[in-house]
Amino acid sequence: MNTFYTRQELLFLSLLVLMTLTSLLSSQISISKSQNIETQSGSVAINQLSFSDTNLAQCIKQSAVAAKKVNVKEITHLHCSAKGIKSAEGISQLTALKELDLSNNPLDINTLTKDSKPLGDTLKRLDLSNTKIKNHLIYNPLLKRLPELTELDLSNNDLSGVRFLNELKQLKRLDLSNNPSLKFVNLRNNKESLRQLNLSNTNVSNFSYIKFLDELTDLDISNNELNADFIEQLSHSRMASHLTRLKQQPGK
Repeated sequence: MNTFYTRQELLFLSLLVLMTLTSLLSSQISISKSQNIETQSGSVAINQLSFSDTNLAQCIKQSAVAAKKVNVKEITHLHCSAKGIKSAEGISQLTALKELDLSNNPLDINTLTKDSKPLGDTLKRLDLSNTKIKNHLIYNPLLKRLPELTELDLSNNDLSGVRFLNELKQLKRLDLSNNPSLKFVNLRNNKESLRQLNLSNTNVSNFSYIKFLDELTDLDISNNELNADFIEQLSHSRMASHLTRLKQQPGK
């Protein structure tokens, strides 16, 4: 059966279609403006982020839901220990991070430096313990971009040398324990900031620089080959006056 419309009905239908299209276009413009403003202010929604490692993405999502956080700037603490994370690429999208725990993961540390943006000027605590890090960490670009870092945990890895610490001017606590291949640590530029140092169960034999750590109050050098002359010198050094805890051997 054929349906015929009067001129007035056709005009009404045309106006209705036009109003619908106008409304849809207006909504799209509003959404686009909102997204631009959101991006400019840095308040990007967490669900807009993407990560190459699905385990990392899942941990971030779960942490945000548990803490009832919606925007990136609300994520200041992230604990993703033992989540099977292999890549940290994209972590720099969390621009407000103050504390990051990626311990106990088979992590490729090089993925921390793949992002074009720095990890964050706000980061104060970084835990990379037991992450299968091997060989030297020398002048690592990641550490040069963490000016506010105060705590660094690299324990339970297989490091043989650490030379990047000169970049960490605010470093107060450093844990390098249980790196049995570790032979060299450069702490010359940390003498005015470092307060806690753990070098237990390493292969470091030269501890002479420790005497010049003016602010050190807690020192653990147990399970190492300690020179008796060094221990004597240490006990009479300027540092001995403010050292509140010294562990030289197991149980002491």
